[in-house]
Amino acid sequence: MDWVVIASCFVTVLTIVIDLIKSAKSNKNLSKEHERLEEEHKDINNSIAKNADVIHSRADTLTNNLHSNASALSQKADTILQKANDIDKMLYAEYQRNDLQHKELSDKQKNIKEYVTAISDLMKELQKTNYENKLLVSENQKLLHENEQLKHQISMHNQFDNGMHFNL
Repeated sequence: MDWVVIASCFVTVLTIVIDLIKSAKSNKNLSKEHERLEEEHKDINNSIAKNADVIHSRADTLTNNLHSNASALSQKADTILQKANDIDKMLYAEYQRNDLQHKELSDKQKNIKEYVTAISDLMKELQKTNYENKLLVSENQKLLHENEQLKHQISMHNQFDNGMHFNL
């Protein structure tokens, strides 16, 4: 019985020693893995920091460009607004001049002016109609071409079907 107890104790101690050795090896491997991951983490953080610096630098440059462009655009918008106001004043003056001229015309001259305006409007409508006609002719030609292609496809399909009946 003493041998059994001693053997049991020896096996237990041996198992504990083996587990301690395995644990130490596992800890070494885990420690190496931890160090490797820690290095990767440092590299990633450094890369992120570098990229963040580049991004911040580009953002600052873009912001400065936007501010300078906004200033230039604001000045150009003011210039455009001023020119639009000038044109508006010129058009209003022209309108007043035309109105005054129209008031000074005789009834016969007013009728002639109305006829000339009507003829001018009819010419514009005629030009518009001619343009629309050209578009419709072009579309009609496309549709005729497409119709011919479809007829050809149907003809080919019918020939294929007829050929299939003869082969059966």
